[in-house]
Amino acid sequence: MGDVNSTLGCALAAAKLNIKVAHIEAGVRVFDNSIPEEVNRRLVDHISDVLFAPNYSAVDNLVREGISTKKIHLVGNIMVDSLKANLDKCSGTAYYKPYVLATIHRPENVDNEKNLVSILMALKAISKTIPVIFPVHPRTMKRITEFKLNNYITNSYVTDFSIRYPQSYLTFLSWLKGAQAVITDSGGIQVETSVLRIPCITISRHTPWDCTLRYGTNTLVSCNTDEILEAFSRLGKRTADKADKIPSIWDGRASKRIVEILLKGGSHGK
Repeated sequence: MGDVNSTLGCALAAAKLNIKVAHIEAGVRVFDNSIPEEVNRRLVDHISDVLFAPNYSAVDNLVREGISTKKIHLVGNIMVDSLKANLDKCSGTAYYKPYVLATIHRPENVDNEKNLVSILMALKAISKTIPVIFPVHPRTMKRITEFKLNNYITNSYVTDFSIRYPQSYLTFLSWLKGAQAVITDSGGIQVETSVLRIPCITISRHTPWDCTLRYGTNTLVSCNTDEILEAFSRLGKRTADKADKIPSIWDGRASKRIVEILLKGGSHGK
């Protein structure tokens, strides 16, 4: 599943051993080969025997790359399955009053000091109008310490800028469910916020989930402070304009479809 290095490693090993490979989240693209995950996705898709696409654009991408439609199955997004299966287990929120939830961890955002400062400045400014809850990824905290940026996240400097440790999936989902808006660079959170109808700002050059921009609650911005603040000021209107529009295939039944297809040997037969 997915696009990490272990996905590629497992797929290569299986292919060389003549073991059939099925790829979940096949066809997801950002069309930028400078991103390691993009290279992994393409390689895994082209050595897979069965490809489970999460949306229509993913199917189109695979067909354009010459992959046989006999291998491709539109099944939906298993992240949505997980979200819907666990929502009832979530209780509580991250704060006693309305808040924005922020998560930042991608190398292009945190490994560059200028970019990280720009993002922290935006979060600091937003926290003056609504509390910002910031569970800090270990990579991000390491860079904050390395670049000596602790003054940006110290509560004595910023009112209602709350730094938290990373959380379990269920706790974080509870926090996400209770947020008024989300600022992130996480691919999965873009999907979850669109399903939950929570306004989301994604700090990235691109997104593998382009449908969250067209139909969901997602807005794509650079790490520029002013651009983030401008996007934040427009979140409510943008979300209202796209209300109740997410891919119909994201219905929480992707896992069921995948199992049924695998039981048929990966074929399109009835």
